[in-house]
Amino acid sequence: MSKIFKVDTSLIIPSEKVQDYRHMCTLLDIDYLQDTRSKNKQFEHIKECLDIEKVKKTRKYIIHAIKKEFTVIKDGRNKGNNSTYNKYAPELLLDHICYYEKGETQDNLKTVKMTNKDIMEVVGFCNSEYMKKAYVDTLIKHRKITRLDAQLFHLRHGPKCKEVIKSTLKQSQTIMHELSYKEVYEIDDEGDKRISTDEEITIIKETEIKIMNSMGIKNKFTLYINNKHNKFYGEHLPKALLDEQGWVTTSKFYLIQFPDVEANKNGEFKLEIAYKKVLIAGINKLMNDFLNKDAENIYRRAVKEKNIIQNDDGDNYNDDLSKTQAYSSSEGRLTKIRPDYVEKQKFLAKELVNIETSSST
Repeated sequence: MSKIFKVDTSLIIPSEKVQDYRHMCTLLDIDYLQDTRSKNKQFEHIKECLDIEKVKKTRKYIIHAIKKEFTVIKDGRNKGNNSTYNKYAPELLLDHICYYEKGETQDNLKTVKMTNKDIMEVVGFCNSEYMKKAYVDTLIKHRKITRLDAQLFHLRHGPKCKEVIKSTLKQSQTIMHELSYKEVYEIDDEGDKRISTDEEITIIKETEIKIMNSMGIKNKFTLYINNKHNKFYGEHLPKALLDEQGWVTTSKFYLIQFPDVEANKNGEFKLEIAYKKVLIAGINKLMNDFLNKDAENIYRRAVKEKNIIQNDDGDNYNDDLSKTQAYSSSEGRLTKIRPDYVEKQKFLAKELVNIETSSST
């Protein structure tokens, strides 16, 4: 079994320098991977498609020529987590969009809008309290966690979920062949609300990179750790888009369209409540196991590298995270963690991931 690694070369101008790896991924319309090992594998596939070299002592790349549009690579998903999650998630998603999500139906085609968080909650990756600032503030107030604990939890949990959501949608498409989906932005163009075009999505991504570079922020991980994400998305990005394009983004979601099964009285994807509970329980266990194991691995690595904070007196972990001794601005990553790291991360996993399965939907 194999899969295709495909690049979009429509924006490539041969011999022109690309400012960094993230920008190159945007131009090629591929995911930017932060994990070094995954990024190295990705770059090997890129080199099969393009004649490319890295400019010495810089972050820049030069694409000399286009070799081919795609390369066939070994598909190892049958051995990975995605295959396991896909035993549960596609059925839960199809059940929800067919029978519980309102959407709009025209000519027997139903269109549903769902954010990443919507899908995460439906398929059992998180509960309704996830990402609610008021709830996190309550936990902080009662000294259950610190703001840094919450940031680290979301930074580990979110990317994992996004990775599996993409796989879930693809698997849902294999079950319901007529289903189509696309991640889009809603754009407010002088009061006129509309769905973004592919060109506008490219503009948004390039604008994000440009703003981060101007702020001296290397990536979105650094953006969140510095507690600058609210200002970035609430002020800098909207202002830049309005000034340069004359429109702003209001939300981001998946646009899912398929034949309206309920209207057809088909019932093919409707789940029994008892079976749905079993599926959600399975997803909950997988996600908790992943988060707990990941937290333990991070802690063990920190112990090995002697990056455990022995005395955190004077550090305000509920204020500016960039000023804590847990964060290195020069390296753009966390270098130290506290001895209670695993305990706090497991607490958050229990609070924000476990879903009460007694409900009927």
